Amino acid sequence: MQATRRHLLTGSFAAAGLASGWVSRAFAAGRQDPARTDLKVALAIAKRRGKALLILVIPEGSSDRHRWGSVWGSVLNHGSKQVRSTLALCDLVCASMTSIRRAFGEDLERTESPLPTGVPIALLLETDILSSRAIAVPAEVQDPAHDPYGQSALAKSRMDALGTALLGAVLPEEISLRTRAAQEKAARLVDIGSLADADQARLTPAAALYTAATLGEQELLAAQARVAQAFQKRMEDHIPGAEWGRSTGCGTHIEGREHKVMVACGMGHTPLLSQRFLSFYGG
Repeated sequence: MQATRRHLLTGSFAAAGLASGWVSRAFAAGRQDPARTDLKVALAIAKRRGKALLILVIPEGSSDRHRWGSVWGSVLNHGSKQVRSTLALCDLVCASMTSIRRAFGEDLERTESPLPTGVPIALLLETDILSSRAIAVPAEVQDPAHDPYGQSALAKSRMDALGTALLGAVLPEEISLRTRAAQEKAARLVDIGSLADADQARLTPAAALYTAATLGEQELLAAQARVAQAFQKRMEDHIPGAEWGRSTGCGTHIEGREHKVMVACGMGHTPLLSQRFLSFYGG
């Protein structure tokens, strides 16, 4: 346990399952983002908030879109407290690599971290000095295998694999919780000592985690729980570039809409970890 706290202080950090194929067909590419998410505006807002910008990449193929959306649903809703409290240090947005290249390609070409040639599962943009960090698609997520008798185990293995990759990207060796807390403080100019614990978790998550980590393992675990809970409240809203979908195997619907897609039931089943998923916009 002591090693965990030490890794958090130094910033050193060492999937979701498939639902039925009809969900993929119901939410295939083509729906347009009504807000027309502006990535440069999203970056400016994240910078103003003292956060990194985590872009969840929208893949091209409908099968990948469904599988990746399920994995993200698992991580964002059921990931460990450590993972979700770490994601609280970022603003989130969804976008295709075409949109990302259009918004940031030229600027990042002039840095030491240009955009990757392939399609990562996510891209982390640092906002103090613009740079990017690609998060490769974990092997567990790349594999389109579908085991109807082991969906829950498959969902968990994919969730854990992506969670581990995200921890290493948001808090790599060179960026510690202390650094994230300093960015947050510089942007917000908030005296953390004047905030209640719940407000710290919501408004200054990096400072809350860093302060707790300096006090001890139990304090850190308690802070992670508070920050993860505040992050979960954020996830009640849509993430720009996607909507939240729900499915239990016999039907699916998009949160906030009355319309539901229903199918003949009987054999349908969706693992608990995958029942709330991201339905990406197209275009």
